[in-house]
Amino acid sequence: MGSEKTESEWMAVNAPGEDVGFGRKFETMVFLAGKPCDDPKCGCGMPKPDDWENKDFAGYMTAGEAQAGHLAMCKKWSKERSVHAKPTD
Repeated sequence: MGSEKTESEWMAVNAPGEDVGFGRKFETMVFLAGKPCDDPKCGCGMPKPDDWENKDFAGYMTAGEAQAGHLAMCKKWSKERSVHAKPTD
């Protein structure tokens, strides 16, 4: 079993690695959040998606593009008043 150190060393040589999909090495997805997890065995309290259909998606080839794109998508979707409304630009 590898450690975080060995994973970090591997990433330094191989990052960003193979494409995660056609023409992209990084991606950002948006899902509608559901009710928070209330499983006492888990204890995370994190919302579970109502469904796994993504509502928005973008792919990127570089880490810089991914960072900028992720922040832009966060900004876009943070403007929402309702989880069921369409995003505004």
